[in-house]
Amino acid sequence: MTDPRQNHWLLQTPSTEWIEYCLAHKIRIPPVSIPEQGRLPHLSIQRTINQIWETSSRRAMLIEGLNIPVQTTEYSIPRDKDPQSNRMHIRVYTPKRAEHCGVPLPVYVHFHGGGFLNGNLNTEDANCARIVAHLEARGCPIIVISVGYRVTSEAPYPAAFRDAWTVYEFLGEEVDVQFGGDPNNIILGGTDSGAALALWVAVFAKTVVGISKEWKLTIVGLSLYSPWLPHMDKEGGDEVSRMQNIHAPLLPQALHMMFRDLLAIEAVGFPTFAIDSHTNFTGLPRTSVLVAGQSLLRDQGIKLIGLLARAGVEHQGKIYPGLPHDFRRVDGLPSCRGWDENIIQDIMWFLDEIPGI
Repeated sequence: MTDPRQNHWLLQTPSTEWIEYCLAHKIRIPPVSIPEQGRLPHLSIQRTINQIWETSSRRAMLIEGLNIPVQTTEYSIPRDKDPQSNRMHIRVYTPKRAEHCGVPLPVYVHFHGGGFLNGNLNTEDANCARIVAHLEARGCPIIVISVGYRVTSEAPYPAAFRDAWTVYEFLGEEVDVQFGGDPNNIILGGTDSGAALALWVAVFAKTVVGISKEWKLTIVGLSLYSPWLPHMDKEGGDEVSRMQNIHAPLLPQALHMMFRDLLAIEAVGFPTFAIDSHTNFTGLPRTSVLVAGQSLLRDQGIKLIGLLARAGVEHQGKIYPGLPHDFRRVDGLPSCRGWDENIIQDIMWFLDEIPGI
């Protein structure tokens, strides 16, 4: 495990594998800078990024043969107080082996990343199917549910948070009956903005459980990968990682600020959805936080690890030095395999299948 307290520059310096990848693919080091001023074409950026991610996901599904051991099923669920025509879509991944029929399985609820703008169900196929396939191979079958929450091009803040809670409430009623899931073994996880949604649902669920003794789900783990907690941004203006990564690959400051401006959390007074350093994390389940060293959100992730420790949450934290934010989208990097292995081991740890690392 990488010590979060080690020198900022050791975490920041591009890793050998990233340099080799950039040289092999003729990517500039440092990358071409994005203008700091002016409005970026967010819809064009969204289309381009989603297309790249979807293509990569389809390719991984084919190359890794993930359709062979994994069954994929589409569902739609109603949004509270919304017309039936505005239903939310989810995608459910289950192991195909017949012996799992009738046996309640743990459930991993996955919220995609993308700065609350990018990402959709199609971009996550490989990520979700991979979890099911790898855990099935280790004798730890699981159901993965991918959530198609509304992004900022579809609806303003806090729509994504409302959607995340809608799914959680729906699973409270249907996870066992409709999906064959175990309501006592629920894991929430995501990358970037998805991590924010997973963490917020877990924090809010504590309040709901305190009010109602009849709540039907038990969260046993939180997987928070390259987390972006928007309300912490206001606290992090002096973080070293933000100054180091103004023009970092994959998530330069201008792109991050575009995501933040589109989310517009300051424009709407919804303190209910805030997660920051004042949040009470006490009582959260086992939590894993993975952080990229060459990310402007690195120090925010390290801060979160410290807050979890202070709250007495059983947790694990790991930093990947010299790799950019959400580097897992770049399939050619050797560290992608380590990242995948971390996710599998985290889930098994949540489920008491192996001891913590």
